[in-house]
Amino acid sequence: VDASGTVTYTVGDAVLGVKILVRQWGNFDTDVSITPADYTGDGRSDLVAVRQSSSPAMWFILNTATGTSMATPFGIGDPAFASFDFPVRGDYDGDGRHDIAVWRPSNQTFYVRASSSGGILGQKAGDSPTDVPLGSFGTF
Repeated sequence: VDASGTVTYTVGDAVLGVKILVRQWGNFDTDVSITPADYTGDGRSDLVAVRQSSSPAMWFILNTATGTSMATPFGIGDPAFASFDFPVRGDYDGDGRHDIAVWRPSNQTFYVRASSSGGILGQKAGDSPTDVPLGSFGTF
């Protein structure tokens, strides 16, 4: 992280000790990053930054194969970081691509924007705002 808050991701080969990818992406002060995953369906992990400083929250997905990015509004953001949705990763519709998804503690519900259709799915899970969401273990 540099002085302006820009995050630099470095991906390397642990066996050979060589850098495979070095990319500046997102802002440490405003974004919540998610473990890279294949959101574009090209078989390569993409970098993700979710900006919670507005509502709806804004998802920025960087296609690491092409260097292009897309911005998608989804979920509740809160500049004070007091009451917002938690980004979660997983392929919830089973199409082989990760879906944009959040856990909303206020009503214990997962909301998913299905990559296969663009439709919004909701699934209540849990019974307390203090429940902790887990990643995808298959479709629901």
